[in-house]
Amino acid sequence: MGLIFVLFFWAIVGGVLAALGAATLGGAAAILTRGVSTSGRQVIRAARLFPFACLGWLGLVFVFQAVVNEGFLHRDLGIGDTWHAPLPNGYQVMMIDVTNSGTV
Repeated sequence: MGLIFVLFFWAIVGGVLAALGAATLGGAAAILTRGVSTSGRQVIRAARLFPFACLGWLGLVFVFQAVVNEGFLHRDLGIGDTWHAPLPNGYQVMMIDVTNSGTV
């Protein structure tokens, strides 16, 4: 359940940052393409959509690394309350909330 809250929190933060980036890049593109004909509108639109495309790319990279780490390497995603990593002979190290102390 904690993982859902962490993902939801970072989705909101990412959306806010992407909106701020879209406003900034769109405004900069509008200023820089002031005297340009109709193709300037496409540049402004692309500049506004770029932060959201980066946010989508970040989501895809996170899902890919999550599938690789959990499915193939049997390690934790890297976010949430607990972390686990395999050790030889069937053991694993597990840490809860802090990485200073863990259990085998």
